[in-house]
Amino acid sequence: MQKPNVKLKYRPSRTVAGEGLLYYQVCCRRSVRLIASGYSVCERQWDEKHGCLRHVDAGVSGCDVSRAVGHEFGVLREMLGRDDVSADDVAREFVAYRDCCEFSVFSSGIIRGFVASGRYRSAEAHRSALNSFRSFMREGRVMVYQIDRDMVAAYQAFLMSRGVTMNTVSFYMRVLRSVYNKAVEMNLTPQRFPFRRVYTGIGKTAKRALDVAGLRRVRGLDLSGRPALEFARDMFMFSFYTRGMSFVDMAYLRKSDLRDGVLSYCRRKTGQQLWVKWEACMQEIVDRYSGRACGPWLLPMLGEVDDALCRRQYRTRQGSVNVLLKTVGEMAGSGMPLTMYVARHSWASIAHGQHVPLGVISEGMGHDSEATTRIYLASLEMSVVDEANSRVIGCL
Repeated sequence: MQKPNVKLKYRPSRTVAGEGLLYYQVCCRRSVRLIASGYSVCERQWDEKHGCLRHVDAGVSGCDVSRAVGHEFGVLREMLGRDDVSADDVAREFVAYRDCCEFSVFSSGIIRGFVASGRYRSAEAHRSALNSFRSFMREGRVMVYQIDRDMVAAYQAFLMSRGVTMNTVSFYMRVLRSVYNKAVEMNLTPQRFPFRRVYTGIGKTAKRALDVAGLRRVRGLDLSGRPALEFARDMFMFSFYTRGMSFVDMAYLRKSDLRDGVLSYCRRKTGQQLWVKWEACMQEIVDRYSGRACGPWLLPMLGEVDDALCRRQYRTRQGSVNVLLKTVGEMAGSGMPLTMYVARHSWASIAHGQHVPLGVISEGMGHDSEATTRIYLASLEMSVVDEANSRVIGCL
């Protein structure tokens, strides 16, 4: 009986200048099956005598067809090496394997996993990076084992040619690197460290913090008769008062989270539980909107309890508030685009200016990356954090 084998075949294009198709011919147990590779090359790149590819230059996107074909040949040989396997079995398994290895499909599976586990921010980050990479690939089919240093370098050049900031470049690269490393863990591709020579650092950003005088101007704006702007300003101040609470955590605050003068909540980004001493300035804002807060919510952000609907409402409200804050910032002469994130930076900046220890600031903001600080300070008494917050608010 003939030994199972696989050969690379080429089907020329019907046009003179067109690219022909590559396919695999699998022979096993006197059965022959043809499997489309999905790759196409010019006739001059095909060596008919030896039945193999000549050197194929990577295209604009950096795809190396030779490397991909070599990898897939190895996969097919491994499948054919098993006992009691037929040509149909190999064809079926190989098509399923390729589907799993397509970068877009693999990434989409990770995104679905994040959504299923409620990690919506991670899902959005991966979806944003995937859409950017798809734009670079021009909707082409890319396998995880095709990704190498040349392709990633070409992608970085593509981003920079479009004027993307280096921090955004780094963000996309770090997300895509995590996807690639998951594929390595699942043995879908060997580890080639394709992201080693591209930028994955975090550069300095423009100043995004107000000083005490700037915050006083924002707080003191007369916005009577302009309820939308007043609401945006109040949410900004509430974030500052609560040690730079993120917008998503504010949106999901429940009335039951406020007990005995303490507001407790779990950071949706890190899962860390935080406690904030309730202050009169916080109660003033809650009282102002108590008639508009629906159901269990402390602030008038959400009107639903279904998590998927809440997520859409929160994102819509966050976008509108940040747009309105730009007008608030201009009215207050802040000298920078005002966003909710400025409130968080401002609390940290002013706390630092009041000589609050770095460890206290880290604990107060719920950071999970101040590893060195936590090694030295371990766990802080909440009274220390509450005292720090009172000092910051007292500056206004």
